[in-house]
Amino acid sequence: GSIYLPRKGRFDGPRPGVLIPSGHAKPAKAHNEYQSMGALLALNGFVGLVFDPLDQGERMQYRKEDGSMPYYGTHMHMQEGIIAMLLGDGLIQYFAWDGIRALDYLASRPEVDATRLGISGNSGGGTQTSYIFALDDRLKAAAPSCWPHLANRQVNDSMGDMEQMNYGMLAMGLEHPSFFLMRAPAPVKILGATHDFFQIDAVWEGFRYIKRHYTDLGYSERADILENNVGHNYDRTQREAAVRWFNQWLVGQVSDIWEPELDLFSEEELWATSSGQVMDLDGARSVFDLFNAKLE
Repeated sequence: GSIYLPRKGRFDGPRPGVLIPSGHAKPAKAHNEYQSMGALLALNGFVGLVFDPLDQGERMQYRKEDGSMPYYGTHMHMQEGIIAMLLGDGLIQYFAWDGIRALDYLASRPEVDATRLGISGNSGGGTQTSYIFALDDRLKAAAPSCWPHLANRQVNDSMGDMEQMNYGMLAMGLEHPSFFLMRAPAPVKILGATHDFFQIDAVWEGFRYIKRHYTDLGYSERADILENNVGHNYDRTQREAAVRWFNQWLVGQVSDIWEPELDLFSEEELWATSSGQVMDLDGARSVFDLFNAKLE
């Protein structure tokens, strides 16, 4: 992971922390959109933690004998998800646990006020945001981007990988809004995109369920939505909206926040390991090792 800290002396005391699960870009935490989110948070007094998920960045789980890594992201998530399903698990369990452990680390930092934690991710990171937010009530606000819509529509329009599609979810009566209603009325802002492959009308329909129930509880202002007139993304508009949301609900300030031009790092500069791969570390165990242990 990469942690982004506010400049010392500019912000007083422990600051709110925001977890940023990476979407499906191969560089993960080093992807320009996710780096930029960490930087924008730090520039506005937040501590941001961006981390690699399975099969991206430094956490590739499958390599050939020659060391090459032919598959990453959704391709590998499908392979792993089928195995997890046969073992009675859902792959999202592993993603959610990663996020909870990352949150443990973020909350442990001396710069962080552990009573003011938020989460925002895009695409696959939006998926992780939704599940982690539902499962960990330390998170006080969320801003998922380019994922929450409706699973029953996704089945017909753009079937996702098994990071997104939890086995048996629809049969259990769970829909994307369910994961936010589990935490109602904790503040949530859906960041949607007009021209996403996730249909924007399904995004709005899903949001209606959230808004209606928050209104029933007397907290309509805690459910909001942004529709950005672009394709699938986590662009400056999305990032600024997320940080403004956290500023409102974790700091108590409503203010304009604008992202400046940023000088980003190379992928190698953000390596947490010497080789750029966790599986090169002594004692490293892949998700396949965990599957085999469970099978045995």
